[in-house]
Amino acid sequence: MRKEYIYLDWNVIQYAKNPRQGRMDETLAPLIKRLSKKYRIPYSEAHLRDLASGFSDKTRKYVYDDLEFLPDITKSDAIVFLRNEQNGQDSIGIQPRNCKEDFASILSEIKNEENIDIKFFPSGGVGFSVDISMLDQEDVFLESLKNNNGELNSSVISQVLQELWDNQNNPDFYKRFRRQVQKVVEHLEARPNTLINESTTARSELAQFFKYLSLEKEEEIEEIFLPALAAFAKLSGRDFERLSTGEKMDLAYSLLDFQPIFSEKVNKKNRPSNQLRDLKHFLSAANARIFVTEDAGSLGKSRLVIRALGMRVKALNVSEFIARFS
Repeated sequence: MRKEYIYLDWNVIQYAKNPRQGRMDETLAPLIKRLSKKYRIPYSEAHLRDLASGFSDKTRKYVYDDLEFLPDITKSDAIVFLRNEQNGQDSIGIQPRNCKEDFASILSEIKNEENIDIKFFPSGGVGFSVDISMLDQEDVFLESLKNNNGELNSSVISQVLQELWDNQNNPDFYKRFRRQVQKVVEHLEARPNTLINESTTARSELAQFFKYLSLEKEEEIEEIFLPALAAFAKLSGRDFERLSTGEKMDLAYSLLDFQPIFSEKVNKKNRPSNQLRDLKHFLSAANARIFVTEDAGSLGKSRLVIRALGMRVKALNVSEFIARFS
């Protein structure tokens, strides 16, 4: 019988190795050892990328000390993504691997991560003709629409999302963005045949996406999340229902980065590459019984996506994990 697995975020492994005082972390290592008799507890590429991101001559000793510790937790089990050549989709497997050899391979790739390019959409997808005369001069979409002959498509959305990404730490921009998006939604709902001359279904789908971007309460976001995801996929030429679970997780987790409630500040310590590693951790936990993380942002996003997609995995923080198996 193949064992189920528990996936631990890198911060949890660190707390098992170096317990925080007063947080019950000292029980983590014995608990993990006990659970390893029933569950596999693998490492992943994301763990090694977390290590590699801070690797230098000064940290070399500590990084290799962590690599010595990792097999104590994982028994050298590793998450691997297996490609089905017939349908082109990936599935998750667990195989015995050498974490030091894997880390050496990661180090050779990590150099380009600092200048990572965030790509929001593949090219293609549906387009909508917009009457730009109805937009305010300060509208966040106006300039991009002018440059695209008034067609709202993946190119325009990508430009706007890029601007939103670049202004994650700018509350004034978010307020202006929300105001403009809310006006677009009001136009679509009150005067459906004027702003965008498309079918009722197309306008309704587009309105769900814009409404999602304008919301400020978590419960409202969750209520509209799946329709917004479907519209987000359609704008890039994808049918949401035909996407694999991994592709849906990727799309959903990424879309949450454009909500201030869930987005994380980008700074020297928290670059876009960090957020992409968080996504890799979540993808690695897709088939797990339990996903444990002490990162509040990752936990909140993971829980919402898990509920939205009806996934079996449970996302817990360290104290919840300890309480569940004590």
